[in-house]
Amino acid sequence: MPQLLGDQMAIQQGKQMLMSITPAVTSQFDQHPHRLIANWANHIRMVAGAAPLALAQAQKHMYKVIETSDVDRGTASWYGPYFHGRLTANGEIYNQYDLTAAHRTLPLGSFVQVTNRENGRSIVVRVNDRGPYYDEDSRIIDLSYKAAQILHGEDRGVMPIELVVLEARPAFPTTRPIAPQTVALNNTF
Repeated sequence: MPQLLGDQMAIQQGKQMLMSITPAVTSQFDQHPHRLIANWANHIRMVAGAAPLALAQAQKHMYKVIETSDVDRGTASWYGPYFHGRLTANGEIYNQYDLTAAHRTLPLGSFVQVTNRENGRSIVVRVNDRGPYYDEDSRIIDLSYKAAQILHGEDRGVMPIELVVLEARPAFPTTRPIAPQTVALNNTF
């Protein structure tokens, strides 16, 4: 499974590290690092006889998030070159090639899964800015250029989407563990 380890990406099988990939390596490819690690992990999964993961599935695993019941439908737009290099609402420098988004009310730093309703493509983005401020009745999120590109929505500028709010995956099981059975042992040798 794909993993994030600080600024590196890795592929793990259970607790076994199969490979790690530095930013220097990912920068040599013409793909977003999340897509790159998902593709590499899928090659390993297919060799092992496992089904490949969609990009959003791999991202949810990397970010350790799960879907909530908070779902919204509307349209998404994207913002790019004019804002590239400017400050976002959380103080980061906007990079149109990162997988980020602007939302009016969600907490900064939260993750959402956005699905293009026309083609079914999905991606997970992190909210780091505020907006959109145009067509507030139907437009619910502004995506980075790269996110819109992965969803195949960059040419039209606006696309119909479904947005699912994600939350941190519980660190421990949420169900109570079953108590172990006491077994009497016959200590005869």
